[in-house]
Amino acid sequence: MSHEAPTSQGPARVREHPAARPLSRLVLGHGAGGTLDTVSPDLEALACDLPARGTSVVLVDQPW
Repeated sequence: MSHEAPTSQGPARVREHPAARPLSRLVLGHGAGGTLDTVSPDLEALACDLPARGTSVVLVDQPW
């Protein structure tokens, strides 16, 4: 699920990977100059693997 979240610097893009029965939530952002379109393989692996283990993962693309 993707959506935008308002910030003082403009909208942030948010991509959620929910767990069926969440025990925790992990929010991750890219490094400087990155975007969700160029997300690193390690962040993508966490977003794909952790929901099955009870951790919802949220990837955030900051507007700066």
